[in-house]
Order: sequence, then C-alpha cells, then structure tokens
Amino acid sequence: MSMGRLGIFMPALVAVVLSGCSGTFHGFTPDAAQTSSEVTLSLSSLSFASVGASAAQTVTATQSNYSGSFAASTPAAGQPNSCNGIATISPSSGTSFSVMPVAAGQCVFTIAANGEAANLTVTVTTTTIGGS
Repeated sequence: MSMGRLGIFMPALVAVVLSGCSGTFHGFTPDAAQTSSEVTLSLSSLSFASVGASAAQTVTATQSNYSGSFAASTPAAGQPNSCNGIATISPSSGTSFSVMPVAAGQCVFTIAANGEAANLTVTVTTTTIGGS
C-alpha cells in the first residue's frame, strides 16, 4: 500500500485505535520540579528543661520530590515568635538542624524550601532551685 492510500485510511485507523482505549490515560507523570509538597519535620515541636549545647536536639526536614537544602529562619528580634535570645539553630541551610536552647521562652523557627514551609515550635523552661 502506498503512502497516498495510507493517508486516506489514517483517520479511520486512529479512530479504531482510540476506541479501544478506556477512560483515563495513566501514562503522564508530572515533572518533579513542578510538583511541590509540604515540608515535613521529624519533630514539629521541641521542649527543653535546660539550656546550653548539651541540651541541643536535632530536627530533620524532608519533602517529597525534593532533595535540596532547606532554609531555617525566625522572625527578627523583637517580633512575635522570634527565637532571638531563646534558641539558636544551625546550620542556617541544610536538611538536618541542631537547635540549642539559650534562655527560657517560646519561639518558632520556619524551615522552608521549594515554595513550602513548616514551623518548628520551641519551648525552653528553666527552673532555679534555691538561690536568693
């Protein structure tokens, strides 16, 4: 059969092939860069009963379809939920973060990447026994 004759039958052939398809096409997978999901933290809150490096705890951030770094931040000093003077987080960018309590208080670190974020609430309580 020549290409001229095949051209005549092509629309009918396409119709027959497509008529054998059922419902939804499942072969398309969106590009991972276009698909974002929420940031997940290994812990969503931390509580400390003491301060200093020996009390530090680690939190890990993950996100489906993302393997890059996450940025940690907190509101500026004097702003609501600021961790300034209450706790530190290091590094400022990565996937695993060490949070060190500095003084009593409550604050929030935001861990973000790829247009999504999760909050890490930090509570530091210290108790002084005795003293004057």
